[in-house]
Amino acid sequence: RLAYMAVPLALENSLWYASNIISTIFIGHLGKQELASVVLGESVFNVTGFSLVLGLTSGCQTLLPQAFGAKRYAAMGIIAQKAALICLALSAIIILAWTQLEKALLLLGQDPSISAAAARYIRLSSPALVLITLSDVIRSVLTAQMDIYPCTGISIFTTFLTPLINWLLIYHWDFRLDGAALANVVEASLFLLLITSYFIWRESHLRKSGRHTLQSWSLDPFRKWGPYLKIAVPGLVMICLEWWTYEVIVIMAGLLPDTATSVAVMGVSFDITTITYMLPAGISGENTSTIMSNHMGAGNYGAAQLSLRAALGMGSGTVLVTASAVFAGRSVWPRIFTKDSKIVALASSVLVILSVSSIFDGLMSIFRGAVTALGRQLVGASFAFVCYWCVGIPLAVLLGFRAGLGVQGFWLALLVASALGCTAMGVFLGRLDWEMESLRIAARVAEEEGSASEETERLLPVPDVPDAT
Repeated sequence: RLAYMAVPLALENSLWYASNIISTIFIGHLGKQELASVVLGESVFNVTGFSLVLGLTSGCQTLLPQAFGAKRYAAMGIIAQKAALICLALSAIIILAWTQLEKALLLLGQDPSISAAAARYIRLSSPALVLITLSDVIRSVLTAQMDIYPCTGISIFTTFLTPLINWLLIYHWDFRLDGAALANVVEASLFLLLITSYFIWRESHLRKSGRHTLQSWSLDPFRKWGPYLKIAVPGLVMICLEWWTYEVIVIMAGLLPDTATSVAVMGVSFDITTITYMLPAGISGENTSTIMSNHMGAGNYGAAQLSLRAALGMGSGTVLVTASAVFAGRSVWPRIFTKDSKIVALASSVLVILSVSSIFDGLMSIFRGAVTALGRQLVGASFAFVCYWCVGIPLAVLLGFRAGLGVQGFWLALLVASALGCTAMGVFLGRLDWEMESLRIAARVAEEEGSASEETERLLPVPDVPDAT
């Protein structure tokens, strides 16, 4: 099952982020100022928007596969609808807050011209936040049922069109930075249209066997959000604490001398490290979460442990390959993003550090997937807070500013934080009582069922009970 899901998930994750990188490459060739504006804009978009809604949808990665493993298909539909409603409400608040973004960036000491361009970029990109949120919920439903190849096919198709969309909007119609933002919206719209069409078609075919997830329309998704939020909020905190560390350091780079170069180097190196992260995250991280959740939902904790060990084996090989590729091509990868010799030289030196940190980041994705499968996001959030915010950021300030290492000091601090987090997660999972976890998850699935209305409970399949005689 790991092998079945590994390649498409890894490819899909890589292609999803490739769209952002393609836009960055197009903008990077417009000039240093434009590149710095997009890097800052994407950083703030991720910090204040995407990471939050992605964090809330993380509840789907725990609850949906567990419900599928327990054959509770109607419950899956309720969970997905709750997730969509919660995330849409949050998206509306975020987009409203973005109207004051330029003022906030200036208060943080960012360059005025870069701040103005970044704020406009985010405002024009804001519809993409809603579109991506809905797509992610639908994708989570399909992934929980191990129906991932259509999602991968859609990702391939939309990514194939990304260069054309960016070229038309940025160069041909000369929208420049505005074109890059509009390209994000067009690509997100296309992906949502295609994945929604497939989901509706799939549901109509599964209806014959009773395995469809949207078994009725009711008010259930509007009621009792507590059980979902109990899982999703710690997941949000876990994801944001780690993700925000990287984005805060991008903003810190804006306080270094030669702001445009420093921010551009952080952006280029961040794009490269994300690619190296997406591969192991797809092959073993998200893969681990889905399969372990299926097993734990069915009560097969032994199979869940075996899945984790297999994922660690696959992931270890993957991270070694990606780390070697980053190190070997350290002088080549930056040239894909920009021709500026100063940016290329500094980014090349940073990639030496990044090649080591990518090993720990990749292994961390597997451990995070396991923690998500178990619904132990609060533990992951605690580790992230200590390792990244109590150690990583203070160390980045010390090395980057006090020691005068600049961007290189920032990445050294991230390396230390990632290594600490990876070690802590591994120790926690190694000492876990898996049988007790299985019983706890069974109780949680029952709690989610109990939160449904009488109409929904009538639709839930009744498990077979052995005759006592």
